[in-house]
Amino acid sequence: MIRDTLRDGRERGAPLCLLGDGRIVMGREVVGGRCEVAIPACDAGVTIGLFHTHTSGMPIPSREDLEALLYSDLKVTCIGEPNSGGVWCYVPKGPREAEELRSMLESGDINTDEVLSRMWYTVFNPKERKSRLF
Repeated sequence: MIRDTLRDGRERGAPLCLLGDGRIVMGREVVGGRCEVAIPACDAGVTIGLFHTHTSGMPIPSREDLEALLYSDLKVTCIGEPNSGGVWCYVPKGPREAEELRSMLESGDINTDEVLSRMWYTVFNPKERKSRLF
């Protein structure tokens, strides 16, 4: 999925699904346009997050990614980076940080570096080869 984005310049995505037996699996893959992809809910299990690629190659959540996570019941967003093939996953640190981020989004005053360092846990980073989620 990630390498396909590098090949054709189109985003791809899939829901992250929590099954009844506790496993987290990737749901049905969808293909979008150059800068967006509409990810459906899980066919089986509960949708707990989203995985998608970025055509820019930057594995940093966009404003739209942050809004999708903060204004829903989703727990995690993961971004595939086409050049390295790596995947970065992010979750809010807590309710207070999530509320701060909502205020920043609504005011239009958002600094991605500040958001990622102060308000988000990076739960999977391929450079560190460890995960706190999966």
